[in-house]
Amino acid sequence: RSAGDEEAETCPDGEIRLALTRSDPCATTVSKSPATSCGRPESMTFETPLATMPVLTFFMMPLCSAAMGRMPRTLESLAAWPVLNGLLFGGVLALLALGLNLVFGVIDVVWICYAELMMVGMYTVYFMYTVYKLPLVVAFAIGILVVAVLGVLLHVLVIRPVLNSEPINQLLVTGGVLFFLQAAATLAFGVQFRNLGLSLPSLQLGEIYLPYSRIFAALTAFVAMTLLYFFLKKTYLGTAIRAISQDRAIMPLMGVSPARIYIVTSAIGGGLAGLGACLLVLQYDVHPAIGLSFGPIT
Repeated sequence: RSAGDEEAETCPDGEIRLALTRSDPCATTVSKSPATSCGRPESMTFETPLATMPVLTFFMMPLCSAAMGRMPRTLESLAAWPVLNGLLFGGVLALLALGLNLVFGVIDVVWICYAELMMVGMYTVYFMYTVYKLPLVVAFAIGILVVAVLGVLLHVLVIRPVLNSEPINQLLVTGGVLFFLQAAATLAFGVQFRNLGLSLPSLQLGEIYLPYSRIFAALTAFVAMTLLYFFLKKTYLGTAIRAISQDRAIMPLMGVSPARIYIVTSAIGGGLAGLGACLLVLQYDVHPAIGLSFGPIT
């Protein structure tokens, strides 16, 4: 028979069974009857399980297209969009990971509450821009400064007293700061989702649309990571930070104050969290639990 022919088959109980038969290897045979299918209790039965049909379709479409000598553009777009989108978003996550790793490498303490510092920065940018009507660039600068100062306060008030204690105690105190900041934000701002109300256009690449907010965030994160690299490699303070991370015992004998380096490192780590907050607030709504989506305990 040619492709698309239908065959009517009578079941033992007198009901009609329709079988679609195709020479196309991508076709699926379906059996259907009004109430039962040859004594079976189902109203519709599939020779191929229904749950596997989307998976089979996804894998069979390229095979069918390859046999015809072409690849559908829509499938190419579906494959390319997650890759490009992931690379752009990965730049912001790399920036946050760099700040967290910098603090851990120098001070040897993991800031479990690192993403909650970012949440404070997102709220700062939101209120500076929407409530106090400041320019967006000024709101960004204030957000970075606030989180940098918050990082210094976190070190002085929370980390320094437990700096020489067991690692589990350090994790517990920073975890306590995490829940404290979440609860404080919930009490102060509620659980509503807030955003800047900005509508940015998208860049069209064929059939793919990439938001300019994500492109801007990825480029800014790359520039920030490059500047931090040159700061650590070319400046005296950056060299001292790298030296402290390698040998904390010998550097005081070389005239380097570990306490000062810890303060500077905490400010830089907080500033990177603030910059990440500025980039993420362009893409996501801010709410008290936003840090759980990007934090080290996610």
